[in-house]
Amino acid sequence: MLVTTHRCGRDPDIITSVVLVEEDRHFTKTDAIYHIYRRLPLPGPVLAAVVGVWPRAIRDALYDQVMYNPM
Repeated sequence: MLVTTHRCGRDPDIITSVVLVEEDRHFTKTDAIYHIYRRLPLPGPVLAAVVGVWPRAIRDALYDQVMYNPM
C-alpha cells in the first residue's frame, strides 16, 4: 500500500477516497467507481454508463457529500 499510494502522489496515512491503481494509472473517487463498475457483471456496466454521463465535478461533489455525511 505504501509504494502504491506514494506512486499516486497520495499520503498513505490519509486515505479519504477509494483509489483504483492500474498498471501506470490511478483513479480516485467517482472515476475509480466508474472503472470498477465497468469490469463487474451486469448491472455493473449499466451503472458505469449512468455514472459516466455526469460531469466529474458534480459526481465528485455528490461523492463527497455521501462520504463525509453518512446517514
